[in-house]
Parts: sequence; C-alpha cells; structure tokens
Amino acid sequence: MTRSLVPAPPRKHVLGNGLRILVDTVPGEPLTAVAVHYGAGFRSEPRGRAGLAHLVEHMMFEGSERHPDRAYFADLLASGGSATGTTHQDYTDYVHVVPAHALEDALVAEADRMRAPLFTTRGFAEQLAGVEAEIRAAVYGARLGGLPWQVLPGVLYDRWANSHDGYGALETLAELTPDDCAGFFRDHYTPANAVVTVSGGGEPDHVAGLVARHFGEIPVRSAPAARPVLTEPPLAEDRVAVRPTATRDGALSLGYRLPDPAADLDGYLAHLVLARLLTAPPRNAGCGFFRPFDAVDPDTLVVGLAMPADGMAAALSGFDAALRGIADGAYGEEAVRRTTGRLAAEHIRDHHGPAARAAALGRLELLFGRAVLVDELPGRIRAVGAERVGAAAARLLTAHRAVLAAVPVRAAAGPQGQPAGSPREAEPMETGPAESGLRPAGPAAVDPAPAEGHVDTDRAQAEGRTDNRTETEGRTDSERAAAGEPVTADRPVARSDDAATRGRPPAEACAASGGDRACSDGPSAAPPHPAGTRRRPRRAGLRLPGLVESGGPGEARVVAVRDSRAPVVEFRLRLPTPPGTPPARQEHLCQVVADRWDAQWGRRTTTGGRTVRTEAGTVVVDAWFPAPGPDPVLLAGLLAAAPTAAEWERAAPRARARVAACAGDPWWLADQAVRQRLALGAAAHAGAVTVVAVGDLDPERWVQAATGALRPLTIRLPDRTEESAPAEGLALLRLPPAQQTPAVAHVVWATPEPPRAVPLAARWLATAVVGGGQPGARLTGLRTPGAPHGFTAYAGRFPGLGPGDGALVQVGAQLPPQDAVLGAGLVRDALRRIGEAPPVGADVDAARRYCAGQLALVRGTQSELADQVGAWVATGARAAELDGFTDALHEVAVDDVVRDCAALFAHPAYAGVLVGAAADPAEDTP
Repeated sequence: MTRSLVPAPPRKHVLGNGLRILVDTVPGEPLTAVAVHYGAGFRSEPRGRAGLAHLVEHMMFEGSERHPDRAYFADLLASGGSATGTTHQDYTDYVHVVPAHALEDALVAEADRMRAPLFTTRGFAEQLAGVEAEIRAAVYGARLGGLPWQVLPGVLYDRWANSHDGYGALETLAELTPDDCAGFFRDHYTPANAVVTVSGGGEPDHVAGLVARHFGEIPVRSAPAARPVLTEPPLAEDRVAVRPTATRDGALSLGYRLPDPAADLDGYLAHLVLARLLTAPPRNAGCGFFRPFDAVDPDTLVVGLAMPADGMAAALSGFDAALRGIADGAYGEEAVRRTTGRLAAEHIRDHHGPAARAAALGRLELLFGRAVLVDELPGRIRAVGAERVGAAAARLLTAHRAVLAAVPVRAAAGPQGQPAGSPREAEPMETGPAESGLRPAGPAAVDPAPAEGHVDTDRAQAEGRTDNRTETEGRTDSERAAAGEPVTADRPVARSDDAATRGRPPAEACAASGGDRACSDGPSAAPPHPAGTRRRPRRAGLRLPGLVESGGPGEARVVAVRDSRAPVVEFRLRLPTPPGTPPARQEHLCQVVADRWDAQWGRRTTTGGRTVRTEAGTVVVDAWFPAPGPDPVLLAGLLAAAPTAAEWERAAPRARARVAACAGDPWWLADQAVRQRLALGAAAHAGAVTVVAVGDLDPERWVQAATGALRPLTIRLPDRTEESAPAEGLALLRLPPAQQTPAVAHVVWATPEPPRAVPLAARWLATAVVGGGQPGARLTGLRTPGAPHGFTAYAGRFPGLGPGDGALVQVGAQLPPQDAVLGAGLVRDALRRIGEAPPVGADVDAARRYCAGQLALVRGTQSELADQVGAWVATGARAAELDGFTDALHEVAVDDVVRDCAALFAHPAYAGVLVGAAADPAEDTP
C-alpha cells in the first residue's frame, strides 16, 4: 500500500509527562522511522561551554541502562536498521529507520535513553576524541575553514547564543567533563521538551499505543531550562570581517536577517524564492545556515560569492546589481512561477521517505508548533508571486548585512609578509562597520553556501574521525552504492558512524555517543522488557516488481523501475571514460555533458534538478523531474555525437576550475592516483553507457524509448587479453604545503576484481566480512598510536576500468598523519591475513543479516533506490538480480564466501596510494 500524494495530517497526542507524539503511519509500508527531537541545540549552550550540545549528542549513542555498551545499536545495524543524530541551532534530533516489524525495538531503545542514558568516563573520552577529530577535519582541514555557518554568525549577531561557533574550540572542549554532559541532559532532555514522531509503516492506533506504553512511563522531570534570549537589536550598520584562508581563491559569505517564519510566513517564503533566483554559479543563496525552517527567529539568509580578481567591492557591487534587477521586475510572473514550481517539487521529493518525513514533522512541530507545514509548504510556495519577491529584494537592498571575506593568505599577509593569522588565531576576528565604499551584499562563496552543514554525528566526522568504522563517509550516495553498500536517505545506510562503531572492539561496536553517569536525579527502575522484542528477525528484502531492463555486454544498459510513492522520476546516467583518461580530461567531458543536458533537457522542463560530476573515472548525471519527465528520446542528442571543438572550448574554464578545486581533496587525489596506476598499459576503450530511471513512469515504454535513442552508442568490446597483475606497493603522494591539512591522511589500496567463480551474493558477503560497514568487520580492529580508538576504514567494490572489467576492489582508510604509513601497512597486512584466518560461519551469518537488512533500506526513497540500481548495474550486474537478492544472501554457502574472501583480498596484488604530508619526505613505500 502506498501513501497518498496528499498525506493526511499526523495524529498528535500529548502524554502525561508532557511528551508530544506525532503518528504518521500507513499499514503495509515496509519501513518505519522514529524521530526524537529535543528542544536543545548549540544556541542552548551556557556561555563558555561551546560545543557541549554536540558532544552530548555523541554521548547519547554510548548506551543506556537497558542497553549498555551500545548493545542495541550493534543489533540494530546488524539486522537492517539505521540510526543518526544531528545537532542544530535550536534542536537535536535522533532518527531511526527500521523494518516495520522492528518498530517496538526502536521505541524501547529511544525511551530508555530518554530515561537513563549512560555517561561513562570511557565513553566520554572516546567521544571527545571523535569530536575533536571532526573539528580538525571540518574546520582546519576544510578548504575555507568553517565558512559560513561556524564563523558568519559572529559577524551578524551580538548575543552569545546566536554568535558563537557550535563546534566549539578544541581548548574549550578539553575542559568539559562527563558531569557537564549529564547536567545538559538533565536541563534539556526532558519529555516536556521533546517530540517523538513515527512515520512509515504501521497501523496508527497500534503505533500510538506503543509510543504511549514505552514513553509514558518516563517520569516527569523538572521543567526544561529556560530558553536563551535570542532577540537581536536591528543592525545599525553593515559589518565586515576578514578571515585568512590557505586556498588560492578567496570567497565572500554574506548574511541578512530573515523575517520570522512564525510571524510572517509569506515574507519568509518570498525570501526563499528570492534566494533561488539569486543562485547562479558561482553565486549561491539560501535561507538558513543548514536548510529553510531549521531555526527559530533570528534566522539568516546566506549568500555565497566568489572573490573576483578586482576584489571584494566589485563582488558586492555585482551582487547588489542582481538584487536591484529583481526589485525592479527583472523576473516576471512566468519566471517566478517556474521557480516556485521547482521549489515545491523539490520539497515533495525530499520529504516522501519515512526518515525525511519523520525528521521534518518533528522539527516543524518542535520549532513552530505546526507539523502540518510539511504538507502545506508546496502550496504556500507556489502562491508566492513576482511582486512579493521584488519586495523582498528591495528590503535586502536597504537592510544592513554582515560580510565575511575569506582572503588568501598571500593577500592577507601583514607588513613583513607574515600571514594575518591562522584560522585558529583568526577566530576572535575584528568586527566593525563596513568601509564607506563597501556596501556588502549577500551570503557565502562558492563552497560556503547554505548546505547540510549542521553538526551531524553521521557525517560530522567526515574527514578525520579517530574511530575505526568501516563506513563510507566523504563519498556520494552513488559512490557508496557502487561499492556494494546500500545507501539510504542522504547518508550511508551503515549508520555505524553515528551510532555504532566509535572506537570499540568489534564485539562491542554499535552506536555513536556516550558518557560517564546517568543524569544527576538518577535513573529510575527499568521497566520490564516488552514481550516479543527479542523476536527472531524477519527476512527483509528488496522487491522490484515494476522493473524492466535492456542491453548486454558492450551495449548501453537501460533500466526503469516503476515507483509511484511520489510524483517524481529519478534519472541516473553513467558515461565511462577510457582507462587512464587524465582527471582534467574527465572533467572536461563532464562539463560538455552538463552543457548538452541544459540545452537538450533543461529547456524542456521547468522544474527538477540535475548534478553532473566525475566519479570513479565516469561522468555521472544525477537528475530528477516531476512525473512523467522529459521524453527519453532526448538522450540521443545528449550522447550521440562526439564533442565539437566549440564545446570543448566553452567547457575548458569550468573544467580547469573544477580540477583545481578537487586537487585539495585528499580522497579525490587518492582515488584518481590509484586508478591511474592500475590503468597503465590498459587498452584505451570506452565503457558502455548505463541509464536508470525510477519513479512514476511506464517502465516498458521508457526502456523502449531510451534504448532506441542510445542504439547508435552500441560498443564492440575489444577481445579480452591476459592482463598483468597490478604492481604491489604503496606510492606516497605528498600534498603541496598550501593543500596540506593536519587532520587526516588518506590511503586507497585497489586491485581489479578477479573473475567470479562463486555466486554474486558470496562476493557481497565477502566484502562485508572484511569491511563493508557492519559491526565486527575485520578492519574495525586496527589501531595506531595516533588512533588508539581506531580509524575509519572500508572495503568496497566500485565501477571498474572498462567494459567487461566488472568492479574495482578498493580498501581505504583515513589515518592520523603522524603514523599514516604505519596505518596503511596495517590495512594491507589485514588483507593478507584473511587467507590465514578465514571467516567462519558466525562471521558470514552476521554479514547475511547486515547486508539483507541494509538492502531493505534502499527503498527508503525513490532517489535512494535509483542510486542503488544505478551503481549495481555499473559494476556489471543485471538489475533483475536485485529482485530477490536477499534470498540469495541467505542461501549462499559459507565455503563460497571463504573462497571469495581469499580471491578478493588475500591473494591479489594491491596497488596503493597514500595522500598526505609525509612523515619522512624520503619515504615512498612502507
């Protein structure tokens, strides 16, 4: 049974302890999400305790009275669930996704940690180390050092609650204790300051009864701490601050105060539409530092501008001219209608899955008391007209604003040529009125645009966590899916990052955050465990009854899946480049495809969106349209002809800029370098195009039309010749000083996947046993002196080097720079040892549960399903194999998995690349 396109409003209940409950379920849905929102974010932190809210969020995953040592989260991940936690300005949320039959388990666990979390000294030490690594990566290791959300508020606002950095400084965090975390929990994590939302599968009355049973017995605690005073006086003048950056190009972040959405929703929405009209690369704009409707008043409209060669004044003047044009009517009703239609369609697309819907319902109820906004907003957005947008632009032209300039160190040098301060030194920046000639004008910069930038336990450790989680952070969903790892929502399914494997030995690995002792009023007696919650897990699976595909080896592969949960069509296209193609050439082709896409399809659809990028030697188009979408025959115009000289010339400046931007990303460098090593001597041939469409469509008609359009692209595969094994060894790629970050080094070991002599399910399980994401994978036990709690590591299968080559096996890790060479060697040795100590039946059974459960989560949204199907096909498998693949995972023999572990990891030679600052400049191999 599928959800109506116009969902009924959620049922709302209030328990005796003050807890608000929202029930938004439909019988028959396979997945259910549980979201718990607490009215405490980093604007709730007491002065001098910056970063405490985020640290408490981490600690909440360390365990509870009923589930100590993260026991619940290990079981959750192992049986097909996910758990995330994120810290925002005014709230912190925790979101579970589980098979619908496991809902009660999730409710029991969430109720127990609302009642009696365990804040242990051991957990505190581990989580503090993880948070510190996260900050080093996100601030010191980031290209623009925390722009905009960590720095811009300090320019725009005066009150400490609004202006301080929610991550906190490393020296301040070092002064915190487990008692500080327990006190923050006691003051803010009360039932009366929380909302529990359930969305997805389930009979509403039954779900409401379960929530009341498990949360209703949590005792009433003292009233939540008083909310901080956030009201700000109007800005009396423009404010400008300068922050040095080690990048070659500067950037500007501009901040304006938005209308209060609770008091002036129409005014807020007019600014939302205005921000979209202002977005034209390299300029971007958006409401809120993280997303619209993510904070109570005061909230911020953020604009990002590139720093032109003629300086900040020119950039601001250009932005003001854009504002003035909109205020004077440059966009008529038709142009505004197209923009509002796209924004409304994006909202529907982003909120149809159970996790996204539960998170949005709870957030809107907590912040504004109006959960129903999640379904009202599309209509309210479409009602915004050109006159209101013009008025919003006119308001910004006369409003004072904050301008934060990220200036390259060479330009910000002092009189003797010394840098004007490192990011750490620049934190207490000078802030004052703008110079008379600098009339600031808008938000951020190329990178510092509004984004999913909240402090996120899942993704927050993106570049430098010290935990040895076998996860996939730092990569896109399609990359994670290509590695043979199902993806869900906008994050990896293997939520061991937020909840599970933070530095514990494999047997203990499971969830993300913890502390020293329970809240000071003491835990009450644990209620009896509900009957049946330790049930034997049912076999979850991925069923695709509406799937049609065409194409074979060397031909264009086309797949379409009917999925009518939202009136959207998701589109994924992959165009492989020949092995050994230089990164600059790949990016050049990417920009040509982007131009053709906009010319061929962009002008035929007024809404939808697309991204075009390079990934694993392939040009990838991720796009979506309101159903039914454009006719797939347009694919012929996109790909049939070779690029012309004029197309190459038009694309060249953007291609150069993209490569320059990517060159500062150690992960990108490692992936590109290892592929170049493996491609040496390979025949130069192009791979077959793959096209996937998922959504509200007729799959047979879609495949027939797309196959006809792509038929001229049929490629004859060259005869397969005997290939030489990759050269064993590790190459050290030292970053230039301007690109070196102290946070983390990256290593990638890779080898072409050998021919498969066992079922595909055995290959999946072999990858999971070694490092596919589940607690207990082999790579989780590695430690170095610089990472005593472990480091992030993964194993995966990615699109290979050419047609017929299948997948590329990659094993990678993020390592502390001081012992990166040691860590790279430990990873390689761990692969060799798999042949000496192969997995046993218990290891394989744990991998079966994990892979089957995570695969079931793929249907969370249409976008996630499209990512998984596209990545599956890109590795050479038939899409039809996905349907029923869960059964294959449970049926494959243990001996087959053991043989494939040896064939994939123990026997082959692996080529490796380590990217980072060398501990010993003369050392090229371990």
